[in-house]
Amino acid sequence: MAAHEHHKKRSYSGLFQPVPVFFIVTALSALVYGIPVLDQAVQSKLTISFSKTMVTLHIVLPIVTGLMAALGVYFGLAGSSVQNADDPAGTGFSSDKRARAVIRYLPAAAITLDMKGRITFHNPAASDLFGVDLDQEQEQIAAFLQSAGLAFSMEEIRAGKTVIMEKNWPHPDTPGVDRTWKISGAPVLRNGETAEVLLLLEDITPFRKMEDELIRSEDRYRNIFNHAPCGIFFVDSEGNYLDANPAALKMLGYSLEELVKLNTRELSADSDRRLGRLRETSGWIDEETRYLSKGGKVVETQLTASSYQSGNETYFIGIAKDVTARRELERSLAAARARLKAVLSLESRPLILLDGEDKVANVNKPAAEMLRCDPDQLLGMPLVQIIGGAIPVIQDPAAASATVCTFQIPGAGSRQLSVLRLPLGSSRNPGSLLVLS
Repeated sequence: MAAHEHHKKRSYSGLFQPVPVFFIVTALSALVYGIPVLDQAVQSKLTISFSKTMVTLHIVLPIVTGLMAALGVYFGLAGSSVQNADDPAGTGFSSDKRARAVIRYLPAAAITLDMKGRITFHNPAASDLFGVDLDQEQEQIAAFLQSAGLAFSMEEIRAGKTVIMEKNWPHPDTPGVDRTWKISGAPVLRNGETAEVLLLLEDITPFRKMEDELIRSEDRYRNIFNHAPCGIFFVDSEGNYLDANPAALKMLGYSLEELVKLNTRELSADSDRRLGRLRETSGWIDEETRYLSKGGKVVETQLTASSYQSGNETYFIGIAKDVTARRELERSLAAARARLKAVLSLESRPLILLDGEDKVANVNKPAAEMLRCDPDQLLGMPLVQIIGGAIPVIQDPAAASATVCTFQIPGAGSRQLSVLRLPLGSSRNPGSLLVLS
């Protein structure tokens, strides 16, 4: 409405004002009508007598012509001014009609109310929402708005403010099911004063459902992140730490505030190689790596890592499982086996070493000669595939007695041998030793 008032109060300036136009046209007309007479007077060297006809011709006609031109300019510009004030685009619509045309095609339900709360207009979206025609009586809409309890402040809207709220109430087509609505109230100004209230009603239930699902997903992610038994890291494309879960912080001995100030190069010697591999690989990589903890201890991990995009930036996620204890145990076991193998090689008696699952772990040379087979042929074979019949039980070395067993070696035939089966160590299921004779 302010723009409308601005156009109506606009004044005309310059040569296009009516008064200058009157004088200009009058002067031009006088010259047009007077030049022939002046020329005649010069040629005849006579004084021109101004008769009634001459006065009419040289004075009245220019004045009348100028006056008509000035009136034409005035009314022409005045008509243009009115058109520009109500319809600056020249479309033939007033500003009020243009506003209603815009509202008519809004996807949201639009309703206008006068200052007494009576409905003055509603668009097709509102008709679809409430199941009424555009030219139908609007009592149904008014009753629904009243039952919904729209508590927008008329005083705030009169002051030119926009009021936005959310309310839950049933859809007109589904009375028993609550839906979430966004209601926006705005003033409609005429001559600088609030004349009507515009209400926009949007059903934002799907948006709220997606928002709730996002919150639930975030909660599930955060629970997994915080309680995962393995370490989870997030780093940027340069290897700077961005986030880590409690398991990762415990594994490295840092607080989150300390870790986000570090780069992966400071904790892992092969960081650059791994980051380069991640940049060239679209999927996940799986490898073993070592980290240096805050206390200086080397932490061996089984690392699974991948890259992902967020906007135009590349980030990396790593999931690390601490395998330090397992690797130390494996190294200790390997060393023990190596020592046992060395002892077996020096032993003159035929010996077969079994692991905790009763599979052949080692065969010394005297045992291989007695069984007439290659030692490597027996490695990893279950005892039940080598001995036919009952398997000898583990006995106390102090009271052990030999058991006759039939060995069936592929490619070497069958042999009956006396067997003593003795335990190895006192740990849980460490394996056993077969003494052949």
